[in-house]
Parts: sequence; structure tokens; C-alpha cells
Amino acid sequence: MPPVVRRTLSRFDTPRALRALSVWTPADAPAGGLHPGDVGWLLRHADATVHLWVDARGTGRPDPRLDPRHDAAAPVAVGILDGRVLRVTAAPDADLGALAADAEELLVPGNDWSDGLPVPGWHPDPRRRPGSCCPGPRSR
Repeated sequence: MPPVVRRTLSRFDTPRALRALSVWTPADAPAGGLHPGDVGWLLRHADATVHLWVDARGTGRPDPRLDPRHDAAAPVAVGILDGRVLRVTAAPDADLGALAADAEELLVPGNDWSDGLPVPGWHPDPRRRPGSCCPGPRSR
């Protein structure tokens, strides 16, 4: 399982995350998860933040094809906090377990939900689509 690093982006640093999300989300994707329009809607707020998870193996290495502010770390997931719900869309080959383990730090146990990641120790809600999790007792 490759390690992941979460970056919290300001609304002005989101183009790379939006490009990746656009590649992972087909135009006819069903509702649920996170799509580029959701991020665009969030960015209307001055304090909007977007979470970008990248493959840690590429951090710190420059990539001449990218803006010099970025390194060669490949994006593996994009997420936003939408009220009490962390909404995430990951690359098709992403390790959801590694992402969920890191994303758990963003959630308040017993209060917040995750849409798109199987957060460890949280019980899946049978009314929601597979991969979604809801508040529940922690197993630790």
C-alpha cells in the first residue's frame, strides 16, 4: 500500500485537484461521491478548502510539466467537508483503506459522516450506497 499525504488547499490552489477529479468522474456518473461541480459550488465561499491526497512517493521531487509550486506527487483522491459529511472521490486504482485511515482525522466521531470512503471503525449505513459510512461507535 503506497503511503498517501493529504494537502489542504485554499480555493486558489485547486486547479490540479479539479483536473484530477474531472478525469476520475465520467460525465454520466451517478449521484453520490464528489464531482467537479461540487467543488466549484464550495469554492464560492472565501474560506473554502479542498483536500487533495497524493502519492507520498512523489513528494519533494520537482516536475517540470507542473507549476513550480507543485511537485511530482500524483493525485490519488480529492475531498471536501460538506457540513458534517466528508465527500471524497478517489482515483480508480487508489487504496481506499490508506485514504480512509488518513481521512478519519478530519471527522468528529459520532457526529460526522463519510461519503466515498470506508472509514475504519465506523459502521456502514445500509440505506446509503456501498463505500459510504456514517457515525457509529469506534472499534478502537
